[in-house]
Amino acid sequence: RELDNHDAPMYDFRPTDFSVIVENQTSDYVITGEPNYNEDLEIPLHVKLDQQRELSFKVDALENFTPNNVYLKDNNTGMYYNLGNPVAINVEAGDYHDRFSITFTNSIAAINDITKDNDVTIIDNIDYLTLNSNLTIKQISIYNTLGQELVNKSNNSSQINLAVKLAKNSVIFVKVKLENGQVITKKMVKK
Repeated sequence: RELDNHDAPMYDFRPTDFSVIVENQTSDYVITGEPNYNEDLEIPLHVKLDQQRELSFKVDALENFTPNNVYLKDNNTGMYYNLGNPVAINVEAGDYHDRFSITFTNSIAAINDITKDNDVTIIDNIDYLTLNSNLTIKQISIYNTLGQELVNKSNNSSQINLAVKLAKNSVIFVKVKLENGQVITKKMVKK
């Protein structure tokens, strides 16, 4: 898209900053306007951290904008956070170009639908989880509610046992990638 006087490039990127990534542009932006808004619009963010930090996100005000809901999407966990309320996420040091996005729809309902998916079953055996599928499980990631990755394991079979030691009643998100490319995310409460 073409930029105009409403867009402001990011200068002097510091190790605690974040910016907006504009498609087909070489630099990041701190301010940008989107002339072609629709509900499916997803705006990628660039987050750079020099050390592990708790990041806070919030939309303070909206001007000349109809939708009431603006969300932060954590692409690692598939979780959406309504930015009408303060959101705090603990993030490891790093340079993230594709972890977070701003969205205008919340696909939590889609995640709940995926939870009912029969392609993957998860059995909680207290000290470990057993994952079973009728397809080959290629990758497993487990996240806590802060978006911290607890487990990331490659696999090449239809069953896997994972040692997962968590406090009773901990909420976790299990993200599974199958051989056909399908990604299934399930939310569960640890026994």
